[in-house]
Amino acid sequence: IAALQALYQLEASNGDSGEFSRLLAEALITSASGLAIAVMATLAHHFLCGRVRALVHDFEWVGHHIHEFLTVESTKGAEPAGTED
Repeated sequence: IAALQALYQLEASNGDSGEFSRLLAEALITSASGLAIAVMATLAHHFLCGRVRALVHDFEWVGHHIHEFLTVESTKGAEPAGTED
């Protein structure tokens, strides 16, 4: 958008190349800044998704082992039905 504005102002100022180059440089700087922010945001998103995935895996692992512990302990402590003397 800023590059188009620079072209419009070039036309309005009857071809002042100094003004055009200043506006074009401003457009390029804002575009580069936007790309840098987008890259950093993408990397942060990727990092955070990886951390969440690792946490979910850890919680599932702990939950599985707690379930296993509780079911094994409950079967060890219980006597089978009908074996009382």
